[in-house]
Amino acid sequence: MVLDTVIIGAGPAGISSAIYLKRAGIHFEIIEKKRIGGLLNNAHRIENYPGFSEISGPEIVHAMMEQLDKWHIEPKMAEVQAIEEIDVGFKLTTTD
Repeated sequence: MVLDTVIIGAGPAGISSAIYLKRAGIHFEIIEKKRIGGLLNNAHRIENYPGFSEISGPEIVHAMMEQLDKWHIEPKMAEVQAIEEIDVGFKLTTTD
């Protein structure tokens, strides 16, 4: 499969990137090896997230997942095992 971009990791930065790429019409995949939301799932209380005086990590992850659904973005659950530079870009090898 040939893509314009691959996002490795579906934490907050990866999810944000996916939304912006989707809005720009760029052909991409987002790959996550463990849990969508990454380590944010383990945060019981966050007091420095813009727009919220206090919120839990799982609450933010839930909102992010709703936004992914809205944009029809489905992260692929796999682990990237290798990244190799080739003539026309890069080749990724995953567990899937």
